[in-house]
This record gives sequence, C-alpha cells and structure tokens, in this order.
Amino acid sequence: MKKKSQLNIEYDLALVLTATIDIKGMPKAYPTVAEQRQNDYYNSIQYYVNHQPQIRKIIFIENYGWPLEPLKEAIQDNP
Repeated sequence: MKKKSQLNIEYDLALVLTATIDIKGMPKAYPTVAEQRQNDYYNSIQYYVNHQPQIRKIIFIENYGWPLEPLKEAIQDNP
C-alpha cells in the first residue's frame, strides 16, 4: 500500500480565475465596458502576484476570446 503524500499548498494548488472581458451585451453584468473589465482583471492578477507569494500558480480562463497580451503584463516581473 502506498503512503499518501502530504499536500504542499505552495506547489500543488493553483488559483483559478475565470473571466469574461467582453460581455457582449450580457444582462446585469457590471462594469459593461470591456476595457474597464480588463483593467479590473489586470489589477486582480497583479494583487495576487505582488501580495500573495504563497500562490505560485494562477490559471486565468477568459471564455470569449479576448486578447490577453495586456493582462500578461501583470505577471512580467514575477512569471
């Protein structure tokens, strides 16, 4: 029988952030402007990268095909 290994939070877990930057008229979504939503997600990613060093993996899922190059800048100093 194999012994279970302990979970190492810093290396075994990832923060999953889901996003819809361009809501394409989705009702009740706020803010409605795609660039503002992009900026909000950018700030969220930067927060985790700069203030939560125990999080070493972030999976960012954008489900409408918005270009992610501007968001990639949030991790440039700490990929």
